[in-house]
Amino acid sequence: PGDASPTPTDTDTDEPAPAEQLEMRRQESLEVATFDGHWAVQLASKYDGQVDPYEFTENNTHTFYLADIWREHQRLTDLLAAHETPVYLFDARDFGRQRERHAPYWVTVADPGTLETEEEAWEFCASLFPDRTGDRLENSCVPRELLPPFWP
Repeated sequence: PGDASPTPTDTDTDEPAPAEQLEMRRQESLEVATFDGHWAVQLASKYDGQVDPYEFTENNTHTFYLADIWREHQRLTDLLAAHETPVYLFDARDFGRQRERHAPYWVTVADPGTLETEEEAWEFCASLFPDRTGDRLENSCVPRELLPPFWP
């Protein structure tokens, strides 16, 4: 009776905290990705505490915290595994046009390595999410050129 086991909490696991998981995955991505201007697709982009009216977290809210961003990245990685497409995680400050940001803005990118034009990237997006069009598709997938960071 007085010997009840404690309820497990996030601190009871050996799994790193979401911020650490995101940063480790980012570092892995930066080691293998190339920023040479080729086309890829951005599947998600969120900062801690962002509200996305099109997407739901596991708790059925629209507010994404680091754990939700990590789970979304994992879900998208699983989705793209069927397409044998590499999926990267970056901070938006790692590539492309820069804006003033002081905190990580996590970006999940799929890079099939075969997209030669923006139009081909849009076709790839449509094939990944055939049930989505217009704003809904653009919220889920958008073409991006993988360029080194630059200021406009």
